[in-house]
Amino acid sequence: LRAIDGSIKSMGASSVELLEMIENCPPGAETLAARVVHLLTERNPPTRELVYRTSKLYAKGRTDVRTMIPVLTGLDKDQILNILPKYVLVASNQKSVPVVFQKLLAGRSVKTGLHPMGAGELLVALHKIKTANKEEDSLLWQS
Repeated sequence: LRAIDGSIKSMGASSVELLEMIENCPPGAETLAARVVHLLTERNPPTRELVYRTSKLYAKGRTDVRTMIPVLTGLDKDQILNILPKYVLVASNQKSVPVVFQKLLAGRSVKTGLHPMGAGELLVALHKIKTANKEEDSLLWQS
């Protein structure tokens, strides 16, 4: 996958072809789509169109929540609150939690230019997450 890095970056986040590939990702190419989203946001904030296309792919259930990390700063607060439990309550996503918190607390919203969430808001959101079992309780406290 790393062989395509330069080409993807040179095409940029406004490339219609890349945006269509992300939204209509062929079965089996989900890892490629996630890599493309990462590359397009590595040095630049996500565009609204990239956020929209990545969100559509995620909404279809075609990719896991970690694909949304590069576009978190383009999501509305309600969208962030909706996916936050999927980061903190799933064991396989635990390594992503510090990155998610960094994006939310230090990143800049594409829409407002402000941090997507303040520390207090994030703490309240974490306390409001409902857990279904002891494993989820443990994962939430680890976060």
